[in-house]
Amino acid sequence: MERSGFLMMHIKNMRESLSRLPVRIFVLSALLVTIWLWGWFFIQGITYLDQWHLSLRDALITGVSLLILQIAVKQPLYSRLWQGAWISFLAWILIFSCVIGQGHGDKVADYRLINPYLLGGNALLWIQVLLIYWGIRGGKKTAVVCVTVSLILAVFQLISSVTFLSYYLIYQKIFAPADFLPVVQTHWSEIVGFISSPLIWKPALGGVASLLLILIPEVVLLVRAYQQRAKKICCIGKGYKVAQCFLFLIALLLVKRWIPECYPVFHYRVAQQYIESVRKAEEFHRKNVASLILTRGSDKALPSKVPGTVILVIGESENRDMMKAFTPDYPADTTPWLSGKKESPSFSLYPYAYTNFPATTGALTMALTGMNQYNHKSVEQVVNLMDIAKAAGYDTWWISNHQQMNTHESGVELVSETADHQIWENPPEGADECILKELRKVPKSGNHFIVLHIMGSHNKYISRIPPGFKKIKVPGRNDTENAYANTVLYTDQILEQIFEYAQNNLHLVAMVYSSDHGEDMIYQHGSGRATWPMMHIPFFIYLSPEYMRVYPETRQMLKVHQNRVFTNDMLFDTMSGILQAPNNNYSEAYDLTSSGYRINEDNALTVWGEKKIKNDPEIN
Repeated sequence: MERSGFLMMHIKNMRESLSRLPVRIFVLSALLVTIWLWGWFFIQGITYLDQWHLSLRDALITGVSLLILQIAVKQPLYSRLWQGAWISFLAWILIFSCVIGQGHGDKVADYRLINPYLLGGNALLWIQVLLIYWGIRGGKKTAVVCVTVSLILAVFQLISSVTFLSYYLIYQKIFAPADFLPVVQTHWSEIVGFISSPLIWKPALGGVASLLLILIPEVVLLVRAYQQRAKKICCIGKGYKVAQCFLFLIALLLVKRWIPECYPVFHYRVAQQYIESVRKAEEFHRKNVASLILTRGSDKALPSKVPGTVILVIGESENRDMMKAFTPDYPADTTPWLSGKKESPSFSLYPYAYTNFPATTGALTMALTGMNQYNHKSVEQVVNLMDIAKAAGYDTWWISNHQQMNTHESGVELVSETADHQIWENPPEGADECILKELRKVPKSGNHFIVLHIMGSHNKYISRIPPGFKKIKVPGRNDTENAYANTVLYTDQILEQIFEYAQNNLHLVAMVYSSDHGEDMIYQHGSGRATWPMMHIPFFIYLSPEYMRVYPETRQMLKVHQNRVFTNDMLFDTMSGILQAPNNNYSEAYDLTSSGYRINEDNALTVWGEKKIKNDPEIN
């Protein structure tokens, strides 16, 4: 009876407390905020706002949650308690909904795309408001903890929304999960080079300024709120404290449910899934190699008939449109060596070569393995070029002027670690002349398959040219393109030196050159805004006179297909053909040396199948 009486008294006190609150104001303010948010969604072109099971249900949840939270802290939405939290919440929801709504172009911007941001943002708002309240009501230690966590949440929301907006302003495209992979696999030196480009540093500076303009008022308002500690505002009973704790737990559950669906958490998760697939591929690799079969047998492979060295040079960010050898109308001779070899019967240049993806890791993961845009294989199912070369009878080498990443996180390093010999220069920046020094470490006798991964034309362009290099100036072009054109000229010189050294010292049998991807003079490279200049890559094949004498049909097919479309994810199959090592991972449909080559302008793809090459204006 005593407990029952106590409970009834407690309920009576709660009712009296509620009766003293401005509930009408709480209801009206929650309603107005909800209506205003949905009006904003409508203006941004968000669809399905009239569907109960989608938008209207969330509108009710938003309004009711705002009402309950006001009651729990006894403060209306416009009070000082709420002001700091409102800034980060509004920046979060308004920016994400704006970019998602405007960034889809002609496509429908479904409400379900912003649903995680709304519900996740609501949960973060609850947490911030409750933390601010507890910080005001608690001691100094409590206040320090609460304000620190509040600021962390605010910074997370503001950085996320501002970077998402900045990316959209730069590339006119919504930040896709695939775009996050280079972020988690890029070294700081590359990031610095990327940010220093004219395209990036100005928007980046604007983004930082915007962040500060939003964050400073947030901090000021939070501090002002905590200054109310002396006034001991918002005195509440045990019932309210229980309600606040209950709301806090619900908010944590909502954060756990919805924030993983939002940028950047979702995008990071997708990138990690790729990394995990690479780790699984490493586990499957031994099994795949054990089942590898050269269909003609190793005794029919190239080294048994024409001993010597085969070299594959992988370029970086080189656009064939700025190479005189591929684009005769280009107003500067950026490829004097290659242009001189163009008419040689030993050289085959391919003017319609494309990357499969405008970023290094994505492009080379396909180029160096048996997976491509057309066969739909996964990285766990295939072998790589090093495996084929070993089976054919070569001693394999990987020599790179790039920084080595975690071998368990990148398809490129997964290939490189299977080589018999690995050399990484790991420079923070610098020219490719070091590659020549490392090439001299290869024994002059024996059969060698060598992959040389040069830095080429990677931004920052000026860092790719050694001091004293004689520069050229392209008539009518800006400083950026002039700097880039000089990297192309320097790469031509490096290729010449590689070729001559290998010819004179390593019994060069074949040499293949392909860039990983191209480069846009405005947008550089990356899937953020995948332009056609990013897709245009140089590709050439050299066969020695001895090779052509022994395999005349191979040389004939390479010449026949010289004006066919080629994407570098077919490099595995074409190199298998050059090594005379077709295998159970190989298809002649993707091999330029085969009469069965089937890729043309009508069925060729890029950006991992998202773009059809027949839509390239250069083709038309």
